[in-house]
Parts: sequence; structure tokens; C-alpha cells
Amino acid sequence: MLRGRTFHGREELRLIEDQMEGVDASRRMEVTKMVASGDTVALEMNALWDQGRAVVKAAVFLTFDDGMIVSDHGYSIDPVGAAERDPHG
Repeated sequence: MLRGRTFHGREELRLIEDQMEGVDASRRMEVTKMVASGDTVALEMNALWDQGRAVVKAAVFLTFDDGMIVSDHGYSIDPVGAAERDPHG
């Protein structure tokens, strides 16, 4: 969700999830389509923000290696301004 940042390792990903919870603890994702090929999975989803009042389309491409996500490329708009609140941005 946050633009122009590269995260390395689990701890950095946990940090961003904590930051997103701080912006909107009601945020949820509803997977509407999933396609897997080899070590890559593409997901289409609805991102539900603001207690579900803001619903936006989102997509993510995940690449796995030995059962772990090694690449995560997500695409969506930012309906609540989370990127602007990034303390590391």
C-alpha cells in the first residue's frame, strides 16, 4: 500500500501491517479471484476500509520460494490516505 518502499524480512512486513492497523483497524480484504501458476499467485480482491463503507478493487502478485513469500507486488488506490501517514515515507 505504501508507495516507493521496499521491505526486507518478516519484521518489516509486520511493521507495515501495524501501521495499517493504526490507520484503519477495520480494514479487511475479500479475495474475489485467485490464479496460481508455478511459484506465483495472482489475487483480485475487494479492500474494505472504514467499516466496509469504502470498498476498492485491489490486486496482488505473490511469488513464493520454499513456502515463503519472496515478492509481493500490490496495486490499489488509497481511499483513506494511508500512504501520506507513513512515518518512514
